[in-house]
Amino acid sequence: MRTRLSGVVLFCFIAASAAACRSRQSPQDGAQPTAAASATSSSSAAPARPSSAAAAPVDSGGPDALCAAILAGEKLDESALHLEDLGRPGPRMLCLSTGHFAWAVRLDPPVPPASAVRQALIFASADGAHGRLESTLAKVEWPPVLGRHTGMFDFDNDGVPELFAVVPANLRTYEPAARIFVTFKKGVISPYPTGTGYVIEQVGDIDGDGRPDLKVAFELGTRTACQPGEEGALKVELVAHALKDGTFTLDDPMTWAVARRSCPTMPASDAIFVASMPPSPPDPRDLSMAYVSCSRLRGKPAGTLIAELDAACAGKGDPAKKCAGPCRHLADAIAVAKFDPPLNLADVPGREKTGKGP
Repeated sequence: MRTRLSGVVLFCFIAASAAACRSRQSPQDGAQPTAAASATSSSSAAPARPSSAAAAPVDSGGPDALCAAILAGEKLDESALHLEDLGRPGPRMLCLSTGHFAWAVRLDPPVPPASAVRQALIFASADGAHGRLESTLAKVEWPPVLGRHTGMFDFDNDGVPELFAVVPANLRTYEPAARIFVTFKKGVISPYPTGTGYVIEQVGDIDGDGRPDLKVAFELGTRTACQPGEEGALKVELVAHALKDGTFTLDDPMTWAVARRSCPTMPASDAIFVASMPPSPPDPRDLSMAYVSCSRLRGKPAGTLIAELDAACAGKGDPAKKCAGPCRHLADAIAVAKFDPPLNLADVPGREKTGKGP
């Protein structure tokens, strides 16, 4: 079933490059949705008509009947869907519809003296079901950006599509202020269970089985920022495979294959340093986070790897200068080394023979 998207935005899944997303999108990447400190919801009867909506880009015409009904119920006109008009005041809304089911994300500007953006998630069906969940979002610059990494899919095969969406904090970094992954059941909008310990970065079908998978990130703190573009969270990124029962796994043949493509061979010892991008004088090298994370994925113990890092960095840094020398990111590398990955490629061959996980 085709999904109609109102709001002139773009689906940007894993297969598309970030640069392509930024160049084509309208002026907008967990884990559970970021909801409010206080949330309220309203609902009516659950929908009866089944659907298997798969999110896909569509034309940017006017809203369909369900999105038009949501606009009317929210007392908004179609200008709220003009997300590319950054100068337009007032609420903004993204609406996705299959014709039978629709999800909308509404954002309202802060009302002084408050500084938080107000968010509402809205569900509607052609059978009359309706749900609304309100929350507030801190650290979102106005006007907000919507549409990047957004989609609908019936993950749990109950006939009603779930919603995944991201609200970035700003246009400069696109760091998420909210990651939304919700379902509508028994008349209530609630978080969709995706697992714990990680945040969802993107949703997209990686293995071509028709079910969107998750690109997830385990956040380990804040990165050491020595150059522009290095700001933000220190992350280890992996993939969670979507299963037929609506759950996700980090450890099965599909996730092993993705990890092996990222780490095709055990890195050589001289790969512990790589060229900086861009080169950072006086030493145009830096510790390779890929070397550290791949070494852990391939079974190297954390203690062994940290000792190797310490030995490689002995005498290569100036303690008085935070960003001097090729070991300026040593603290970050040690944090990645201490991370215990949820899969281990060292024992994959034995499991591949049986086709069974742990």
